[in-house]
Amino acid sequence: VQLLLFAQGRILQSGGGAADDYVDCVLKALSLTPPGGDMGRVAMLNVALSQAYAWAGLLEQGLAANDGALLGMASIDKFDREFIDFSIEQWALGIRVRLLIRMNRLDDAQACLQQMLSADEMLNDPVIRQITHHLHVEFAAITRNATLVQEHAAIVVNLAQQYASPYSKVFALWCSGFSETSAGNLAAAQRSFSEALEFIASTKVAVEFETEIRASLAECYYKLGNFDLALEAVKETIGISKSRNNRLTECRALIVLGGVLSRKTDADSWEKALELFNEAEQLIGLTGAKLYEPALLSERDRLMKLMEP
Repeated sequence: VQLLLFAQGRILQSGGGAADDYVDCVLKALSLTPPGGDMGRVAMLNVALSQAYAWAGLLEQGLAANDGALLGMASIDKFDREFIDFSIEQWALGIRVRLLIRMNRLDDAQACLQQMLSADEMLNDPVIRQITHHLHVEFAAITRNATLVQEHAAIVVNLAQQYASPYSKVFALWCSGFSETSAGNLAAAQRSFSEALEFIASTKVAVEFETEIRASLAECYYKLGNFDLALEAVKETIGISKSRNNRLTECRALIVLGGVLSRKTDADSWEKALELFNEAEQLIGLTGAKLYEPALLSERDRLMKLMEP
């Protein structure tokens, strides 16, 4: 029953359902374990809980669940490992990296990435390998290491060509967008992000990554100065993010929307932009996503200078 509850929550969320519902399913599964019973099952469910919290954007709660999972990892039995059917250790570390990056704990994230990369060499699992290199792409993009972005993005694209699965293609297009952005080729990045979204829409796979890619596309339009397209993209991102409880992409989108409105010349738009920046700040406080603070502060400071008499 516990595993079925977890699977139900994950399947619904991966198809575009609410992340909070995934959290509730896993918490219900955990409630069925007697105190002190089956440490391995509790550890496995805590990995799932950390994933659910990560999608919901509740980073501190996700990291706490991940800590609990790592403590009991050695106790996970063969049945649960076969049910998951890939490395639970790598799954837990991959979630941990995503949490740490968004909390802006980049040194800790880098240490986990190195641990994942070392384990990958022994596992020979193309799906896990692609996730590991995708996380390296994201980390390198945030730390502005364009060479490293392109190196790991090329590996992700190569894996997608070798193992032609729909998920692999989405990751390849997404990473190509990161790579092109880091090289300053925003028009090409926009095409890669758009193609990834079209592929998700046509195949209905990797739907859970849609809001992440939409947020990247909106940011791309904004950097290109295509404010009308940015406005359209960001409104779609906010709407979908709210319905799926994807608080992190909602936060990113609010910052872009505020930025677009602050480019207008009327006082009403500026006031609305300030409200949006305040909403984004509240989400950063709720989620713990300190990674987004610099962009928020930059956009707000620029607007405040415009508003000076």
